[in-house]
Amino acid sequence: MTSGATLNFPPAFQKSREALTNRIWFTRKARIQAEKRLLQNDFHSQLMLQLFTAYILVLSIYMLKFHAGGISDDAANVTLLVVSVLLFGLTPAVNSRNFKGRAEVFKIMYVKLQLLLDNLANLDWANSVEEAQHAYAEVQQEYARIIADGENHSEIDDAVARWGIPQSSRPLSVLETVSVLFYFGRRWAVWIGGYVVPPVFFVLYYLYRK
Repeated sequence: MTSGATLNFPPAFQKSREALTNRIWFTRKARIQAEKRLLQNDFHSQLMLQLFTAYILVLSIYMLKFHAGGISDDAANVTLLVVSVLLFGLTPAVNSRNFKGRAEVFKIMYVKLQLLLDNLANLDWANSVEEAQHAYAEVQQEYARIIADGENHSEIDDAVARWGIPQSSRPLSVLETVSVLFYFGRRWAVWIGGYVVPPVFFVLYYLYRK
């Protein structure tokens, strides 16, 4: 951030202002990433639950109507009961995470953080240094309130938000870079596994029993 355009701020105040601006800016980026992560979790978890329900319906028709290649009725009933109970337990577990609602809270927070950044930028146009310092103190207090009022973002949200930012004042460490790569790899593995494994299992099971 450049020096004040209309006021000659003390160097210590200007340095503190720049530090707070950077802190709020990075916090806002991390909150945006947290919202993105939670919305992705909500989308994929809800879609997977719908697909699992469809898979169980198909399995039910196959096992009960065609007796699954010689499986007894008792075995078919037990199998369907097990997978139904698993789905019944998984659905409330996913819904209890409230991904969408938490994402909305993060959105509210990063919008408020943007307003704080605007207020810090507007300190250049204060009527006096004292007025600017008072406004700066209010920004500090509001920033602390925003952080305290809501769920905090995770460390990986902060690292992913800084991923790919050129000439960042907070470059990723080697450990953080590894963590980000592992984060992306794990998420893609879970998504691919969730979508691909059930139908592949049913196809292989059908071919094996045929």
